[in-house]
Amino acid sequence: MRRFAYGEEITDQLFAKAFFALCEGQEKAKENEIPVMIFNPHPFELEGDFEIEFMLANQNWNYGDQTVARVYDTEGNFLPTQNEKPECTFNLDWIQKVTFQAKLAPASVSRFDCKLSVVSDYKIENHEEEEDNILCDSQNMIVKISKNTGLIEYYEVDNKALVSQSGKLEVFHDNEDPWGMTVDSFRNKAGEFTLLSDEEANSFLGYPGEKGSNVRVIENGAVRMKVQAIFGYGRSVAVVEYTIPKKNRYIDVNIMLYSNEANKMIKYRLDTCIDHSKAYGQTAFGSEELFQDGREVVFHKWCGLQSEKSQLSIVNDGIYGGSFENNAISLSLLRTPLYSAHPIGDRQLAPHNRFVKHIDMGERIFNFRITPEHNIEREANVYNEKPFALSFFPSGAGEKQKEALRIEHPAVVMTALKKLRDGYIAHLYNSAEQSCEAQMKVLPFGLTQQISFGKYELKFIFIDKNGIRETKGF
Repeated sequence: MRRFAYGEEITDQLFAKAFFALCEGQEKAKENEIPVMIFNPHPFELEGDFEIEFMLANQNWNYGDQTVARVYDTEGNFLPTQNEKPECTFNLDWIQKVTFQAKLAPASVSRFDCKLSVVSDYKIENHEEEEDNILCDSQNMIVKISKNTGLIEYYEVDNKALVSQSGKLEVFHDNEDPWGMTVDSFRNKAGEFTLLSDEEANSFLGYPGEKGSNVRVIENGAVRMKVQAIFGYGRSVAVVEYTIPKKNRYIDVNIMLYSNEANKMIKYRLDTCIDHSKAYGQTAFGSEELFQDGREVVFHKWCGLQSEKSQLSIVNDGIYGGSFENNAISLSLLRTPLYSAHPIGDRQLAPHNRFVKHIDMGERIFNFRITPEHNIEREANVYNEKPFALSFFPSGAGEKQKEALRIEHPAVVMTALKKLRDGYIAHLYNSAEQSCEAQMKVLPFGLTQQISFGKYELKFIFIDKNGIRETKGF
């Protein structure tokens, strides 16, 4: 782990040097403005919600006053903006967190400017509620979070129901074997996490005298709504946070799980409304159909269900297993067997007369995106390789950098771009089961090339100032 951390430190320094080089030529900030630079590593335009934190030039000690930002692009267009609680907890108007909707140019740095003003009694926007649900009804999507269960009560996109009464954390009996050598599924259910009472939730938060509801809206504005709910099972607690964008079609789920149950498997179950479906998951440069009989299966950045009429996928940033059954997707979050225990015949796996360390105990954090998008490979790549945002004040020196390249086909993904002594090599992959043609533009060299792909085809493309051509090397 020390060696990995050292490698990460070196990589971080190299990344910082490259990022600041790409920011050369940016104009100096104007008075009372905070510049924000966002690097998009992907060779296509990105439109989405982006967040940034920054520190004000001066602390504002006027209690009740709040500095808020309005974000603008370089053309002076106001962008939907939302001010939120920063990651730190510091009851002084000094550290700011801003979320805004924007478009990022491909493979380059895009600039935005936060214009600041001070308001009194700043509050999050009001939200819609039904008797039993918190409601987010946006352009193409309806999401309801149940106030009674804390689960996703309903999720609809383009008038199609995708999820109903869903998002349970299920607990299954396990044993001490961390390898799972004798099992291929987990079916002996021990129970599930249930919503804590308001009193229990407030006590867990550290404020037993408070009267706030467990299921609560913690952020709401022009960009997104965030809803938080707290669940418990035995000695374990899970804080689940739903992020629901106002102008997109996905739900982001963050689970902060305090795991304290020995010899258990915990799964996140999403019950879908997709009938007559097949299960699929990402493999290396492809996807494959997965078992739907409750057996454990493996996948990379995404898995999901597809039918002739609908599709629903879950993108992850760090798990790799799950199971499918009865139109439900169950993501395997963690197991709590022992470190290195090993089945040997019918011998007892571990001593029962002392404490022995179990894996995956304590705080664990999981992030998922529930999405109906068909270009799931691109969605998963962006989710795992997020644009990098930084607020800093450029000197104005140097030459402004152009876009590096564009690839104009939604199914074609660039999985690597490497510098060679005499040029560059790009790994391009057609993630669709249909053949296609993608246009590749290398803007610094003024080059454009049409590239033909077969279904699921991976190609190595060599680039120098003389042209773009396929190569067998990688």
